[in-house]
Amino acid sequence: MEEAWYVGVGGQPRGPYDREIVERLFANGTFDAQAPVWREGMSAWASAKEVGLQRSAPPPLPELTSVGWRAPNGSIDVPAGVRPPDLVVEDDGWQDLGPSPWSRYFARYVDTLVVGLALWMIFGFVLGAIDPTTLHQITGASGLVNNQLFSSIMTFLMVIPVQALLLGLTGTTGGKWLFGVRITRHDGKPIGVMPALTRELEVFLKGVGLGIPIVALITQIVGYRTLVSERQTTWDADHAWVVTHRPPGTVATTLFAVGLIIWVGAVLYIKVR
Repeated sequence: MEEAWYVGVGGQPRGPYDREIVERLFANGTFDAQAPVWREGMSAWASAKEVGLQRSAPPPLPELTSVGWRAPNGSIDVPAGVRPPDLVVEDDGWQDLGPSPWSRYFARYVDTLVVGLALWMIFGFVLGAIDPTTLHQITGASGLVNNQLFSSIMTFLMVIPVQALLLGLTGTTGGKWLFGVRITRHDGKPIGVMPALTRELEVFLKGVGLGIPIVALITQIVGYRTLVSERQTTWDADHAWVVTHRPPGTVATTLFAVGLIIWVGAVLYIKVR
């Protein structure tokens, strides 16, 4: 600290501060020009005006055109009164803002089924190595794993942290990548792990109805109608996250077909096991 400054505020001295900090406090109105200030070397307190403190205005903001922002490619068909967000991101082929409800639906369930199956297998392997008796009790004919409601809820809960990690760090997941879905901030960067965890929990509650089949059907119908009419879901709109998609084409169609095959295979595996 080059100089130790003190400021009298409310009858009490505050400090010590650098001169730069004192000037900043004065500029933002923490104290006025008549407030007493003192620094080392002064014989007595003096007003801020007397010691030469001045308020300065910031320079004008730069023109937005100089930042190089880009809007999404092509014309976006949106309902009257609804404006899709502009994207502050270079065109990397994932600029399509169409709602794509079926891509999002299959992406969600491919992620849940595939990652969920993998996690259940890991759980069974580890528990079997530690306590085979408990594993048999859980997976037996009357075990909790064979209870459809329990296994559905637990599968969603187990998958949430994995999906949040992938989504938060990369902007997509395995299923979302196959079906061409990406969630980012407006600048195109991933939303971060904790915001992604928040999003996954909101989807678990509002999108898939806690994994309860009847409730999930209702929430999915509501979510579908909201997405089609407003072009975004409530859990994305509330946080200003941007969902973009891989544009239609041969690559998109091929990957969509691969994703459907994986989805069907996972469903059949669960039915017959």
